[in-house]
Amino acid sequence: HFKLVYGIEYSPFYYLVARFRARRYNNITIVHGNFFTTPWPKVDIIYCYLFPELLAKMRPLFKKHKTSILSLAFPIPDEQPKQTIKKDGHTLYVYGLFSH
Repeated sequence: HFKLVYGIEYSPFYYLVARFRARRYNNITIVHGNFFTTPWPKVDIIYCYLFPELLAKMRPLFKKHKTSILSLAFPIPDEQPKQTIKKDGHTLYVYGLFSH
């Protein structure tokens, strides 16, 4: 289990959904904001569900945080995943430390 989970959601609807789902966990913080302007705490893993165009724009943030990346459904353009996991019709792309 994770000690601290911190989520940033731009869509007001999905922000409320995430807050509702996380309500019973005291180790989860969900904020409404933009990845590029919202300050991030120190994180060990970044989990994304973003279209490839936005994943490509996220590269500087990934490099800044020097952390592992998990991307649901879409690979990061021009990056080779360390592992690809397929289950129940979903694909998770796993990237090692993103420091290059």
